[in-house]
Amino acid sequence: MPRTYILNYLALLFLTALTTAVSFLDMGPFNTVAAIGIAGAKALLIAFFFMHLVDSPALVRVVAIGALIWFSILMSLTLGDYVTRGWLPIPGK
Repeated sequence: MPRTYILNYLALLFLTALTTAVSFLDMGPFNTVAAIGIAGAKALLIAFFFMHLVDSPALVRVVAIGALIWFSILMSLTLGDYVTRGWLPIPGK
């Protein structure tokens, strides 16, 4: 068990260093994609090992998946509002 936590800790440290390294690279719009991908990998490591989703019963996993689905619904509605903000002309401009 301590070996799992140590490996998880080292993986999180590596991903944090990778995030820092990617921030210094100029990849254009892919900087955001890389940062979000690395953050997602770190979130999965934390959820699986520190929140014990690996060893949890099926109901806990279903609730975690439901939370992710609900979060993605909320984000898609928010981004849908944000993307369509400039469609209407502003009077006086």
